Amino acid sequence: MISKITIDGKEYKTTLKGVTARLYREQFRSDLLVDMNNAQKNLVQAIAENMESKKFAQGEIGDLMLSAIGETFLTQLAWACIAGELLLTNKPVPTYVALTDNIEDYVGFIQQCCLLYDSAIFSSQPTVESEDTEEPKKKVKRTSQKSLSQV
Repeated sequence: MISKITIDGKEYKTTLKGVTARLYREQFRSDLLVDMNNAQKNLVQAIAENMESKKFAQGEIGDLMLSAIGETFLTQLAWACIAGELLLTNKPVPTYVALTDNIEDYVGFIQQCCLLYDSAIFSSQPTVESEDTEEPKKKVKRTSQKSLSQV
């Protein structure tokens, strides 16, 4: 997942951990992973419908994402990811209303929210990293076997 977003020229670090899910649940009375799953289903359905009707163009993915997922969920996800990082680093956490009410470039903020969502859903990095507590495994040299016709 991307580790920061920029809002009105100010960089905010983000995180998607247990604290993020807890803050989201407390603030919005909904489960983050359930909402992410529903958003993903809506987006996949919207893409499929647009592909079938040949209306889908690469430049329209942002508009499609916004209409399928919704501005509210995207901004709530961004707040929770920012708030989680701030809480973990013992910094003051603005309320959702305080954060969103003070945004000057709201369109730019929504674009950053889309990038954050995309990164959270399609990130190739694990959300839980394993600890290296086991001894490294020895590499086994493999040799090719002769086929039956060569024997």
